[in-house]
Amino acid sequence: MICQGKVLDKLLPMLYDTPGVKGKTLTEEDPMDALQMTLLFDYYGELLTDRQRMCFDLRHNQDLSLAEIAQELNVSRQGVHDNLSRAEALLINMEEKTGCVRRDLQCRKAAHQIMLAASKLAENEDQFVSDLAQQILNLAGELEE
Repeated sequence: MICQGKVLDKLLPMLYDTPGVKGKTLTEEDPMDALQMTLLFDYYGELLTDRQRMCFDLRHNQDLSLAEIAQELNVSRQGVHDNLSRAEALLINMEEKTGCVRRDLQCRKAAHQIMLAASKLAENEDQFVSDLAQQILNLAGELEE
């Protein structure tokens, strides 16, 4: 994780206290793709409380209903809903502020395009061009990992 120590200590209160987090909830009119939420969780999940992480995991990764999660954690269904709403809003807010997921996806897309172009160059009859294209393919492949 990029944020460590004192930086993280200063960042967390700002994230939790912002109207962007408090005012956001995921409703049925504004559902966020489960894959997108899981991706946000992979990047920013460590910023959530243990309870939020547990609720998120049970809901999005294990596909349990709110009632099942409430029973599992021995809390009310409303408590689970509130934890999930805050967790999801925090993840969305963090992405809006940092854009790490967006940038990573852009880099992956660019690396893929580079690999396609280098693949075409690798077929060139000129050995020098072909060797350079192979180097580009190898380096771009490392970016995708």
